[in-house]
Amino acid sequence: MRSSSSQSARLYFGVLGPVQLLDGARPVSLGGPGMRGLLAALLLRPNEVVPIDEIIDRLWAAELPDTARTIVHGYVSGLRRKLTQAIPADDQVGARILTRAPGYELVVDPDRIDLHLARGMLDRAQSAPAAERAELIGAALALWRGPALADLPAHARAPELDELRLAMQEQRIAAELELGRGQQLVTELRQLTRTHPFREQSHGLLLRALYHSGRRSDALEEYQRFARRARAERGIDPGHPLRELHERILRDELDRPTAEQEAAITPRIGVVKPAQLPAPMPGFAGRAAELDWLAGLPSAASTVGVVSGIAGVGKTALVVNWAWQAAARYPDGQLFARMHGFTPDREPVAAQEVLGQFLRALGVPAEDIPEDQDDRVALYRSLLAERSVLVVLDDVRESAQVRPLLPTGPSSLTVVTSRVRLDGLVARDMAQLYPLEPLPVHDAIRLLGNLSEVDNVGLVGAELAKLCDYLPLALRIVAARLASGRGQRAAELVTELSEESARLAGLAVEGMDASIAAALEVSYRGLDPGLARLFQVLGCLPGVTISAPALAAAAGLPISTVTALLPGLVLHNLIAPIGEAHFGMHDLVRLYAREVATIELAATERTQVLGNVLGYYLAAADTARRQLRPPTDPLTEADRVNQLTLPELGSQDSALGWFEAEWANLHAVLAAGAAEGFGAEVWRLARYAHTFRAIRAQRDDWQAILRTGLNAARAAGDPEGEGWMLVSMGVLLSRFARADEILPLAERILEISVDDRLSLAGASLLASGWYGQRRHVEAISGYRQALRHARRLGDQVAEANQLNNVAQVQRELGERTEAIETQRAAFELYRLIGDRGFEVFALANLAELYGEVGQLDAAEEHARQALELAVERGVVLGAAFAREVLGRALRDRGQLAAARDELELSVDGYQRADAPGAATARAALAEVLDRLAEREKRS
Repeated sequence: MRSSSSQSARLYFGVLGPVQLLDGARPVSLGGPGMRGLLAALLLRPNEVVPIDEIIDRLWAAELPDTARTIVHGYVSGLRRKLTQAIPADDQVGARILTRAPGYELVVDPDRIDLHLARGMLDRAQSAPAAERAELIGAALALWRGPALADLPAHARAPELDELRLAMQEQRIAAELELGRGQQLVTELRQLTRTHPFREQSHGLLLRALYHSGRRSDALEEYQRFARRARAERGIDPGHPLRELHERILRDELDRPTAEQEAAITPRIGVVKPAQLPAPMPGFAGRAAELDWLAGLPSAASTVGVVSGIAGVGKTALVVNWAWQAAARYPDGQLFARMHGFTPDREPVAAQEVLGQFLRALGVPAEDIPEDQDDRVALYRSLLAERSVLVVLDDVRESAQVRPLLPTGPSSLTVVTSRVRLDGLVARDMAQLYPLEPLPVHDAIRLLGNLSEVDNVGLVGAELAKLCDYLPLALRIVAARLASGRGQRAAELVTELSEESARLAGLAVEGMDASIAAALEVSYRGLDPGLARLFQVLGCLPGVTISAPALAAAAGLPISTVTALLPGLVLHNLIAPIGEAHFGMHDLVRLYAREVATIELAATERTQVLGNVLGYYLAAADTARRQLRPPTDPLTEADRVNQLTLPELGSQDSALGWFEAEWANLHAVLAAGAAEGFGAEVWRLARYAHTFRAIRAQRDDWQAILRTGLNAARAAGDPEGEGWMLVSMGVLLSRFARADEILPLAERILEISVDDRLSLAGASLLASGWYGQRRHVEAISGYRQALRHARRLGDQVAEANQLNNVAQVQRELGERTEAIETQRAAFELYRLIGDRGFEVFALANLAELYGEVGQLDAAEEHARQALELAVERGVVLGAAFAREVLGRALRDRGQLAAARDELELSVDGYQRADAPGAATARAALAEVLDRLAEREKRS
């Protein structure tokens, strides 16, 4: 959504694409589909009361949950908070959600909603002259960021908004036809009619464009083609308006452009008007944002645009298709040169050769073209100084190759495509750079459908698009295979390409002059030896992303060397920055890198790289976990820590952030290490990662890494590793109330224990199993025995844990006074040893105990302290528990609205942590909502 700079510090909303909330230019995260669906329902009816039943219908089109109303209340509370947090200080209007029977109302200035802005421009356009009408509707169309409500599948209003977009596109084209731009509109209209083959309005516009381009016979043939298809597939004849238009074309009676309109598209200067653009790429789909960016060129600051991206990402197709649409803006012609910067077995084309071609295209006789390059540059720039010409330079190797080809006049535009970023053009020539990414999934599916014409591609299109990494070249190859019959059916092709080892080979078609592997091969062979070596190392790594310290460790290189080399791989678009500290590869580039590593490196070298990266993650994870809580095991990676360069992990926030950023990589490294027999490294890394998941619990994720570590320890015959993995698994089971599964683990730990601390952990776990089975007498005896064991060992971490456990059993036995004293002792010890996560839980436990003995002031005070600590330290589950305790205390004090807010947040926190506490918090919330409803009835 666009806004002037003076309005940048304001809230804006979008439904013309994925549902969007912008704080100025900054997107505000809206979480899952529930909150996005709620916001969409309110935005589609701004300043109106939207009944809660209607919202529920929008959110749950199929199975309706029993707690739908409660969930909606939670979404409303969450959205209110986001709006409050997002409103800039100087925004006096903002947006508010009001509770108004029978639902909710979003009070907002409609001009902050993209749909309202688009409709406003459309309304103004209706009474405007053709040129202004085309401009207004074009600006309105530019507000679309993709299909409306794209992140809310099957939304009931989406078809209506898609129809609005299509109708506006037709109105804009009709206005441009009035201006005599038929020739420039034919390509766009052919794409439109392919997408909507039975839409008569679009076909009528195509007939007019062909007719006004002097292609009357083509217009008549186009009508006959449409009529035959309509009869064959729909059993109907064209409607009266289209038939009448056809008859007027037959009689040659359509109005032609006026003399003034013809003058607008006639070259102003020169005898020769070059028109060198290649044909548009068939089936072109999507790229709305990129087309908008190109349409915004040139600017006051620059008359050069660079589209850069990985091989096969569709740079040429994008620029050529846009150039056809923009040709009318450059009435003195279009120049095109393929520079062959990355063509296999061919040297890049020299600027002097291209200058000769361009001068001839501009009407300079061959005998008048200078031999000297500088003289050619001077003549070329003189000819273009007063002209408005579009210059497209495709497949450029480096900035110096094309610098002599840049016109210096203010009315011309040069667009360059390259696999490298051409930072030299950006820095020296003020070029504007657009890094082109693969297609969004819906556009990738459209491209497959446009090209293959296979009826069932939509059934598996999303999977095919994903396997193609959403790269247009790969999608075109797949479409060619589908269309030719190779691979038989789309589903069979999915099966073939799902095998990673065969995917690159499958993304090739006999007779085509390109394949994914061949395209990437050219980029790889252009790397210098240092970059090539780094690319080979990347091919050995199992992770999704990589940081500079991890890559340095994997390659066995100094961090300074790797830091200096990484920009070179970015420049060649073989890797891309991900966030502030990581780099990533597209999937197909990753597969190609893996093939390169297999060919270029010996098996022992590849194993060494994997061992190196495992060592890095062991050192970093051990360092990070010690910021989260003191270890309960004797494991350490001190030697590795001293030998490696690690990221800054000196605070709890940095440790939590590191685990979050590296979690997918940890999964991948654990799996790869287990497969290659790195048993000891794998179980130790799983143990370190367990500390993070114990704080930010996600059950399936947590269990998966522990299962990998346990299997690796057992495969290596390592009793210490098996024991600590079973301890970790027991903590997980205890957290998710699976007591019956704990006892066998505890018994196995005690059976194989190799040291006192492991035996202590096993004894504590055994008592935890009894506690889960409500065998409270046995449990408190077991915990007290573990407490004595911890004190004998001088292990304060274990001592605090056992005090906490004893207090919980005392509470269950009704010994609440004793439980408060024991719990306070646990809390003080956690604080002393700096166990920040468990300090939160101990404080919340203490608050809960105070609430149960009726000391509500103390309960609220301790719950708020626990909540503050949990939020500050990122302990998601601790925050959910603290909010639940606080909500119950506020409920008991009669502060129902405040209790509702805390309990809604508690339920949300438990759900995000995938923890069982959500049931008790939801029950407390239901009670509060009932009491609020009863109070409202009485008032």
